Parts: sequence; C-alpha cells; structure tokens
Amino acid sequence: MRHLKISFPDEVNDVFELKPFSFQGKNREEKRNLRTEWHDSIVSLSKSCGFISFSSNWHSPTMWAHYANNHLGLCYGFEIDESGLDRVGYVEHLQKIHRTDLKCAQRLKNLTGYAKCTKSLHWAYEQEWRMYIKLDPLDVHKKAKGQRLFFTDFNQNMRLKEVVIGCESKISSQQIKKALSDYEDVAVKTARPAFESFKIVEQQNSNFLK
Repeated sequence: MRHLKISFPDEVNDVFELKPFSFQGKNREEKRNLRTEWHDSIVSLSKSCGFISFSSNWHSPTMWAHYANNHLGLCYGFEIDESGLDRVGYVEHLQKIHRTDLKCAQRLKNLTGYAKCTKSLHWAYEQEWRMYIKLDPLDVHKKAKGQRLFFTDFNQNMRLKEVVIGCESKISSQQIKKALSDYEDVAVKTARPAFESFKIVEQQNSNFLK
C-alpha cells in the first residue's frame, strides 16, 4: 500500500503505445524500416524509463471494472504537483511522419513528447495523466537481468490523500484506517453505483459503510 507499480511502454496493453504515427515513405520497405526503427527506440526507452498512470477522477464504472478487479479493489487519490505530470490527449487519427522528421533533432524531440502523451480516442474514458520515471542504474541492471516488477514509493511529491473502497470489495474502512494509522489527513470512502446516472459515487449513508 506504500508504493505504485511502474509500467513500461513495451509491456502495456495498448499495441499503439508511443506509436500514434503513420509512417510515410517512398515504398513499403521504407515505411517498414521506419516502423521498425521507431519500435526499437521504444524498446530501448523501456529499458530505463517507465511511467505511472493516474486518472482525473474515480467516478468511471469502466475504470473500476478494468483496473480495480471488477470493483473488488481500491482507488488511491493523490495530491501531485501538475508540473510533474503529463496530461494525455486523445486523437482519432494517426499523425503522418516522414524520415526527414526523424533526422531533425528538434522535430524528433517534439514527436517523442507527442508520443508520450497521446493515445487513441478509444482510451478517452481513462482521463489519464502520466508521471514518467527514470530507473536508477541498479534497477536498470536488474531489469536487464530479467526482473519484471518495479515500484516507486509514495513521497512528498506524490502524497496519498484518499482511499476509495470498491463497491464489491470485502475490505472494510476500519482495515484501511488501521493500515494507514501513521498517515495524516487521508480520507477513507466507500463507493457505490449512482442511482440516477452511469457513475460511481461515494456512499453517504453510514448504515451501508463496510
């Protein structure tokens, strides 16, 4: 409960991760070579850099279904300086790029920044924000040796402020409060489906608190 898992671009569930591009060329071979070069650059980046994903709010039933074990899990709310985050934008079409774009240092830098925070419109429900994290040299070595899981601890730049218990969770609010006894000012809430909309909201009636 004191750290978050780091995801790596070449391991996530979006096959278009960091690839919001349509590679242009004189022929199929040139296009294929450009795609291969970009893919290899993503693999290289993933050896030493990953990210943590956040969402703007916890009210989406789809997010609870996909990322909280069908409402059985928890949602953590953090206070984070937005200067350390990249807001993900969602687009309908791939951006066309050519080899000349990749040869220009400034253009390449801009395209890399665009790729890091752009996903298909299909993912817009996530309302994602990202924090990119560089592994320290020891963790880079461990990853090269086959270690798969890496985490970053809660800290002053990522302060836990609330825990929301899923509406199907068996965990009680008292268990959460006990586990967080050394934390200050962390709100513990229980979620429920809204009565008048497709939304997950806070359970206000104390008789139903778990």
